[in-house]
Amino acid sequence: RNRNRSHPGDRANLTRTPRLRGWRASPSTRSGKRLVPIIERSDRELGDQVRRAASSIVLNLAEGQRSAKGNKHKHYSIAHGSANEVKAALDVACAWGWIGEAHEPQRILDRLLAILWRLTHPR
Repeated sequence: RNRNRSHPGDRANLTRTPRLRGWRASPSTRSGKRLVPIIERSDRELGDQVRRAASSIVLNLAEGQRSAKGNKHKHYSIAHGSANEVKAALDVACAWGWIGEAHEPQRILDRLLAILWRLTHPR
């Protein structure tokens, strides 16, 4: 088996792809997931939106990685929009005082947004 090639269903290979190391950094799988129940106590819809958008990041990155050129860009663009949506939702929850400063999830999202920007705007 060629170690440099991804195979369908091989999640470990996604993290070895240099451009997609950030996909596992989605707040749905890291530090941000603890914030969703806290947000939902004050605004159930916003908490659900954060959960869905965070899941969308991971799913679109995974699908985009295995797609042809045109669809790849589409999925990475959707993931970028979802990451920005999660970041904005965390800002809203912080502004309303439902959560404290979300430095770690925001840092992860900023890194992921930079990766996705480069993927959707190649030089």
